Amino acid sequence: METSAPAPTIRFLLPPRVPQRLWQAGIVAIAVLLGTAAAFRPGLAVAAVVAAAFVPLVLTKLNVGLCMLLYLSFMESLSGVGGGLSLTKLVGVLLVVGWLAAAATGPASERRAMLAREPLLGGAVVLFALWAAASVVWADQPSTAASAVLRFALNFALFPIVLAGIRERRHVVWVFVVFVAGSLSAMTLGIIQGTSDPAAGGRLTGAGLDANDLGELLVVAIILALSLAANRRWLAMWRLVAACAAATAAVGLFMTVSRGGLVGLSAAALVAPFAVGRGRRAAAVVLIVVALVGTVGWFATIAPAHAVERIENPKAAGGSGRLDLWTVGWRIVNAHPINGVGAGNFRLVSVQYLLRPGRTDRDVYIVTKPKVPHNIYLNVLAELGIVGLALFAAILALSLRSTLRAVRAFASRGDTTMELLTRGLFIALVGLLVCEFFSPALYSKQLWFLLALGPAFLAIARRGAREPVRGTPSPRVRELPAKTVVERH
Repeated sequence: METSAPAPTIRFLLPPRVPQRLWQAGIVAIAVLLGTAAAFRPGLAVAAVVAAAFVPLVLTKLNVGLCMLLYLSFMESLSGVGGGLSLTKLVGVLLVVGWLAAAATGPASERRAMLAREPLLGGAVVLFALWAAASVVWADQPSTAASAVLRFALNFALFPIVLAGIRERRHVVWVFVVFVAGSLSAMTLGIIQGTSDPAAGGRLTGAGLDANDLGELLVVAIILALSLAANRRWLAMWRLVAACAAATAAVGLFMTVSRGGLVGLSAAALVAPFAVGRGRRAAAVVLIVVALVGTVGWFATIAPAHAVERIENPKAAGGSGRLDLWTVGWRIVNAHPINGVGAGNFRLVSVQYLLRPGRTDRDVYIVTKPKVPHNIYLNVLAELGIVGLALFAAILALSLRSTLRAVRAFASRGDTTMELLTRGLFIALVGLLVCEFFSPALYSKQLWFLLALGPAFLAIARRGAREPVRGTPSPRVRELPAKTVVERH
């Protein structure tokens, strides 16, 4: 069994005593530099101020840095500081540096944590990365393939970093709350700013996320918020706040009119009665019925006519171009079934497969504005072939397997709070992975972050197997009878 250990931190060696005047002079010099920079590049100046405040925190507290990264991932298009740089990328780089430093200075067990604890999952991640890197050899544009490999590598780095940073029960609640808050923040910004894309037809977008991307993230937010609301050890006020957050996210989902999001939510609803565990199935069924009635009521009485038309006629206009992208995608698969056309090269080669037998209605997304197929599984299959898809499917399956193993571990300990939250994560992943059949978000940080949580939850369950059951660090915990195990903050 693993023993409990604090989250990895880095201890900085402080310099010897420095005269007070020298420190003051240094502070003044930094202030002057920032003021000068603000006159020419305000974005960089703001980034420097934020970095000065948060860099030490991110480097020394991986859990805090992960929460920052997760929230900023919902605002990535709004956090640019110039030159293609964003606060999200800065925090991501700092997290990698912090994790490497913590692993280098920590015990040997931490340096081999990922492969030692989850050898199959770790092996699948490594093999997928190597196969994607190998595709540079046969890709039409190697530089694009190399860029895609780098994006994969940054997302894959979340697995060991999340495993090292999310080590306590309270960190689980932090992640759930941050995910819900990030989704609602993006949704609120969309409502305040209005729909920026006229082609969206009045559908809700937000913080640079298109309606479909926002919709699938709101699906996850609904499920995670309901998991928090079901925590009976929280005060009624906080449970009510979580339930209201779930209801608000549901309204936002309806406003996006995301068909993929609604399908994903339906899949999660079908899985929920079987995944929530004994004693909760009746409540899950009641909740599903209420959600179904609410959905029908929304589109029957509140939703505008164009939203109802979009739901009732999903094949209208070729499914907004999806059918044409899928058609071309399958043509690419038939031509390169084993190794694909190279990571990130779908947009570049898709036009070569347009004039083939078969009907296409909207070639604008292939010729004028080339896009990837709105299906991450077809995307992987077309770019990396059967080998790449098999490795990708292995990563997904093994992440879900880790989540279910964590559920069983928490249940065997009688840790109902963590068991319930982990079940919520599993249901949310099922809903999200179904959404991905209609989404192009292969490099979504939220997707890979959630997949990395499964092994982290399992590690928490193993680490606490010989410890008394602790409670979630909720804002407050209501008093329980003396016979009941009281959870500590």
